[in-house]
Amino acid sequence: MGHDITGYSDAACDHEVAYLRRGAFNEIARAIYIALGATEHDCGCSGCGTVAYFSRTALEGALQKLPIGEEYEPERKFINDMLAKSGVGAWVTFS
Repeated sequence: MGHDITGYSDAACDHEVAYLRRGAFNEIARAIYIALGATEHDCGCSGCGTVAYFSRTALEGALQKLPIGEEYEPERKFINDMLAKSGVGAWVTFS
């Protein structure tokens, strides 16, 4: 069990541009949901199996909401990969 969060550049979720995995009981897993304003996609020990679209502005804002610290670098990389590879925004699956 765990949080597998994947970013895609297309609505069909065919072109993966970013990936983040956090263990089921890792408290840091909540940080990405909070930063993206997507806590409704967190079903506890994993994501809910849902998809959401985040605009470039929302992704940039999420970077600002992440706590400072080396332990959050995977979350920063995840968001930066989406910004660099997706253009105007990204679709994210939470599973």
